[in-house]
Amino acid sequence: MSKLLSRYIWLVDTISRAGSLTFEDINNKWRDSAYYDGKDIPLRTFHDHREAIDELFGIRIVCNKSNYQYRIEDNDEFKQNGVKKWLFETFSVSNLLRESEKIKDRIIVEDVPSAQTYLTDVIYAMRQNVKVSICYHPYHGDKQSDTRLLSR
Repeated sequence: MSKLLSRYIWLVDTISRAGSLTFEDINNKWRDSAYYDGKDIPLRTFHDHREAIDELFGIRIVCNKSNYQYRIEDNDEFKQNGVKKWLFETFSVSNLLRESEKIKDRIIVEDVPSAQTYLTDVIYAMRQNVKVSICYHPYHGDKQSDTRLLSR
């Protein structure tokens, strides 16, 4: 993942976790991050990052003019777009693990077959109008559902 993309994800995660932050607060957190290179984030760069994050992910970082705090705008479209949300969360976890290099020996990540194993094949089958049968077990709960995806 590029350093710039990692910075975007760090910025969204940082503001999202805090709820809202001033630009000064963001720079304070930046100084404590694994991405800090001895330089604060210039205000112009911060605004460029905000625009790029909106373009790439559809996530708007807005400013409350009364207290100059930045927050993530409530975005129903992002919450409802499962693929976009999943992709961003995957990037976020990857970023977090990369930031945690010093403690990597204490972190165990389970190899879960997902996009690498099944999603690519399912999408290919759907593009070829092939019928696919899926037995789904939700992460939480005991209910199993069998589904047959039919071609159009």
